[in-house]
Amino acid sequence: MFKIPSKVSILLSCVLCVLLFIGCIVAAVLLPFGVELLANERNGFLINGIITEGQRTGVMLFGYIGVAAIALAVGMLFALLIRVKGGKVFTDKSIALIRGVSWACYLLAIAFIGIGFTYNVSFVAAFLAVFLGLCLRVVKNVLEEACRIKDENDLTV
Repeated sequence: MFKIPSKVSILLSCVLCVLLFIGCIVAAVLLPFGVELLANERNGFLINGIITEGQRTGVMLFGYIGVAAIALAVGMLFALLIRVKGGKVFTDKSIALIRGVSWACYLLAIAFIGIGFTYNVSFVAAFLAVFLGLCLRVVKNVLEEACRIKDENDLTV
């Protein structure tokens, strides 16, 4: 299988983080237009076939919470990549960043649940966000244990 060198992979990941952060800014600007487009479209996504003004406001609110959660997670991932590039992987700060990304996933899930009461397909996205948050919690726990073992080994030398 094709393997990208580590430095290139980190650089590519940093570029993707920057692009995704820019995408979050664009999404925040275009969110009102997207909600209006979905509200005017008669499709199977709406729970009762119509959207009220209160539901539009709710979708906008939870949409902005979701975009903020993604932007926050991307910022923490970028900071983690910078730490990886500097060789600071098994540290409390790196573990805290992974923990923060997992909490951002849970915040995103809450946003999708809020939108789900208007657009039922959002419940699927909420489930996926919770699953991703759980995966990150497991990775965080593994790295936390690895960090503990590394610190213990450093003391015995």
